[in-house]
Amino acid sequence: MNIDFIEKIIGVFISDCSIELTINELCKRSKLSYNATHRTVQDLLKNGILNMKKFGKASVISLNKDAAKGFLVMAAYEKANRFFAKKEDVYNILNNLRQNLSKKLPNQLLSMLLSRQTAKSADILFLVSDKNVSNIIKKECDAVNEIKVKPIILTNEEFAKKKEEFKEVIPLLGAENYFR
Repeated sequence: MNIDFIEKIIGVFISDCSIELTINELCKRSKLSYNATHRTVQDLLKNGILNMKKFGKASVISLNKDAAKGFLVMAAYEKANRFFAKKEDVYNILNNLRQNLSKKLPNQLLSMLLSRQTAKSADILFLVSDKNVSNIIKKECDAVNEIKVKPIILTNEEFAKKKEEFKEVIPLLGAENYFR
């Protein structure tokens, strides 16, 4: 199995783990040749990472989310590395924020995900175990001087209801919690 092909195919499912696609649709979205897509899909089907359903002559491929969680997390962090390679200054700012919050909230901060970033601001999604930590997160975000950090603070239960709003995120911490 070619790990680059696997990353591209799994990467298609990162933004929407529930989509079902034909091989042709997956080929277009992954920007791989039909043969490379077909071979990689067959390997991923054998390993239980993908599922296939038949609808007449057509077959649709979907993600076996439980089996693919490790691949999804790996692909999400790879996406983050590529994104931050071009924006090292933003990475340093947000990484300092992540480190400070991880020290202050070692068991309450489940995930920290960049939702949107512009030259002067960053919307950060914080998944927390308890909303009582909101003031600590807001205070740390306000202390960042280089850019305006807008915190979006949700519990896992709240996030499950709003997940559709946060399809394109860049993980800073706890990508595995995003893919629950």
